[in-house]
Amino acid sequence: AVKRILKYLKGTLSYGLHMQPAIVGSPISLTALCDAIDDRRSTSRSAIFSGPNLISWRSRK
Repeated sequence: AVKRILKYLKGTLSYGLHMQPAIVGSPISLTALCDAIDDRRSTSRSAIFSGPNLISWRSRK
């Protein structure tokens, strides 16, 4: 497992994050929704933003 992680890290050294400056005093916002239209199983999604920057997202069925 350690070799696999090191191989992944070696292949992603040039990757990075681009963060835009948030407006001073802008709150962290949470956007979420849930639906069960197509197959009667609910799907929930959420996203957390700090200003214009996506910090975390999640989708679960």
